[in-house]
Amino acid sequence: MKVNPLKLHRDLGDAGLPVTSVDETGRVIYLRALSADEARKAEEIIAAHDPSPDERQRTLEQDRQAGICDRDLLDALWNWVVGGSRESVDDILARRAG
Repeated sequence: MKVNPLKLHRDLGDAGLPVTSVDETGRVIYLRALSADEARKAEEIIAAHDPSPDERQRTLEQDRQAGICDRDLLDALWNWVVGGSRESVDDILARRAG
């Protein structure tokens, strides 16, 4: 089974399950043993899992391909909020647009 660990982890957590990790093989580790209801809920979520990247993951990959890293985003935000300069933000938007 192909798995998107970040997405599956989020989906299980959003359902209120005590998930601590999901690996590339689909192995899920929970903080504690699941109740019968929780186990059924987990099985349903795992069976319905769509491993395709979500919007955030697609954006991160597009940024990576454009040479934009997390530090660039953080610096641009800092410069805009604290320094009042949108120059770095505009640069990132231009790089995203290609």
